[in-house]
Amino acid sequence: MFYLLLENFEKRNNVLSALKENGIYSVFHYVPLHTSPMGKSFGYKEGDLPITEHVGKTLIRIPFYYDITKEEQDYIIKNLKEILCKI
Repeated sequence: MFYLLLENFEKRNNVLSALKENGIYSVFHYVPLHTSPMGKSFGYKEGDLPITEHVGKTLIRIPFYYDITKEEQDYIIKNLKEILCKI
């Protein structure tokens, strides 16, 4: 899998929106386990692991799948470069 770690939550959402506008469906990928229902059942809470929480709010997964074509890869890369230069 390929990821981008952006500066903050707002930039992450801006990049996701811009990609979607260009027909590229990227998603945020990482939800910190300690903030999940199971993690909370062990007594963890928001704020216990601030670095993990920051990563969870700023990381996106770049589209990738078994039969992605070279043209699709190039399109994604081109758009990412353009979007990242604007933010």
